[in-house]
Amino acid sequence: MPWEAPSTPPTSDLFMKAILSSCRVWRLAVTQKPEVSWWRDGVLVDDSSEVLAGRRVRNILRIDGVGREDLGSRLTCQATNSPQLTPLTATVTVDIYLRPIEVKLVGLNPPLSADQEHEVTCRSAGSRPPATITWWKAGKILNYPSKVTTSGEGNITTSVVTLRVSRKDAGLPLSCRAANPHVPGSALEDSWVLDVNYLPLVNVKLGSNINASYIREGMDVYFECQVEANPRIRKLIWIHNGMMVYNNASTGTIITNHTLVLQSVSRNSSGLYSCVATNSEGDAESKPFDLNVKFEPECLGSQQRVYGAARMEEISITCDVEANPPAAWFHWSFNNSAVRARGVDSFQSVGGGGRSVARYTPLSDGDYGTLLCWGRNELGSQYLPCVFHIVPAGKPDPPYNCTVVSVSLSTVNVSCERGFDGGLPQEFQAEVTVRGRLVANLTNRDAPEFSLLELEPGTAYDVTVFSSNGKGRSQRGTHVTAATQDPGTTLLPSRIADEESLVNVEELVLLALGSALGVLFVSAVVLGLMRVRRPPPRPEQDKKVTQILAVATPSSNVDDDRNPDVIPQKDVDSSVTQDIELRGENPAPSWETSICVTPLNPYHAPRHKGMKAPGLWEGTLWSKGQDLNALRHVETQTLQHSNRPKESAV
Repeated sequence: MPWEAPSTPPTSDLFMKAILSSCRVWRLAVTQKPEVSWWRDGVLVDDSSEVLAGRRVRNILRIDGVGREDLGSRLTCQATNSPQLTPLTATVTVDIYLRPIEVKLVGLNPPLSADQEHEVTCRSAGSRPPATITWWKAGKILNYPSKVTTSGEGNITTSVVTLRVSRKDAGLPLSCRAANPHVPGSALEDSWVLDVNYLPLVNVKLGSNINASYIREGMDVYFECQVEANPRIRKLIWIHNGMMVYNNASTGTIITNHTLVLQSVSRNSSGLYSCVATNSEGDAESKPFDLNVKFEPECLGSQQRVYGAARMEEISITCDVEANPPAAWFHWSFNNSAVRARGVDSFQSVGGGGRSVARYTPLSDGDYGTLLCWGRNELGSQYLPCVFHIVPAGKPDPPYNCTVVSVSLSTVNVSCERGFDGGLPQEFQAEVTVRGRLVANLTNRDAPEFSLLELEPGTAYDVTVFSSNGKGRSQRGTHVTAATQDPGTTLLPSRIADEESLVNVEELVLLALGSALGVLFVSAVVLGLMRVRRPPPRPEQDKKVTQILAVATPSSNVDDDRNPDVIPQKDVDSSVTQDIELRGENPAPSWETSICVTPLNPYHAPRHKGMKAPGLWEGTLWSKGQDLNALRHVETQTLQHSNRPKESAV
């Protein structure tokens, strides 16, 4: 008894379709017509049949309005021709294609951090066979890998996808779509609007009414920090050259909301400015803005100010000025007490700006004095010039009066007095030898003082101290012998000396007392004799004549080339002025026992040939009146010659 069923399971959807099943029965010729019926889960549903040719009997069962309740139903076809015989049966189980009845994104819609991986779960139920779940973003399918699982009965399907979102995904819809491919139009979906958290996007912008290419000292400048962030920022700070900027109205720095105001900027305000914004995702710093504050030239402080030169020696004087933009034009001038202003034409500006090098050769005493240098850029001219002193120079004298100030088992300290520096800054060297072998070579740039360390105990060392300057080393050195203490006799001499000093204290006191009494007695006798023999004073001898004279100590070491004394130095005793009281007709003292007294006469420096007014700027005019006024506060004075060695004021 065969039966016929549909080739595919019926579909259950909103419009229920019918189940059509046919049951055919063949009978033998000797038997009577069988009865063919349909039973559903033991309940008769159809007993109508028809006889077909070829001794066949058929019953076609049609079930309309198939629903989910029909899934798994057992339909049995039964044939019988006698109550005494067992009926023949054939059973079929109903299988139905079912569409999904639910699809849902699991959980709440949490904020997703940008550029990080997140797992999102979608669950579908009611589909038979299990639903196919796909992921969509802004209407476009996502090809991200996902992990799909089904329940034991195959009714629930779960898909877990790993997403990586960006800031641009904020506000876009993310959808989970479940569908039964056997049921057209069965797709269901659930969506979220993506909430993406991301680091702040920060940008620094100069005030809209400020020209970034023309910011000069004294102007007011302000910045704006533009921020885009999710979630909103909770903190914003400003950074200048890597250092945090604080709100300080007294210094002209004002921070309000996202704005930084700099009042009356200076060159120190130049540099890189950025803002840092902070939210729950972290800190983000903007691209720095380079603030370029321009200013007029000023003399650079860290440069050589004193140059020493011998007559007929050409020297190069470097003038460095600080300016923004760098100074491209320079002007030089020379002056002293004899020459108020004289242009210097032999100079050259260094490529790149900011520096000029002048070549100068002193030919006589009148060429020693002061060189002045001005720089100029597109903003204007330098207000105060750079001042350079040209002084007579030579090799320095060696230090003198070198003594050993302290010794120990392994150390010796040597101190000397500095000699004449030759008109240039000097430094000092000490060579330490023992039995002709050099063991140390020390240098001190400040003073002729040296500490000899790690020496051998009980050893005598020869120390020779030299001085040097830009012209070279002193022709000779000063020698001193220093010996470290002997370990075996270190304590004994000090103890003996202490005992002897205690014993001789009383003797010294008595001796001093007797000497004082003797001096008092002799003084009293001399005073008495003077009162007795003193003649009566004459009126003309009572008149005192006081003059201010220059007192110069005679010296056999006269060297005009080395020390012509044409530059005034406050800390150099090149001449001594003293009040001398002359009484009556006292005879002049002899040369060997006194000093030479001469009046101080003014010095008139010779006028140089070819002297001319200050020259022109490189490409600009320079008026004589401006030059002379600018030089008045930097003029120098010329002193008389003195043959006494001196040390220049550097």
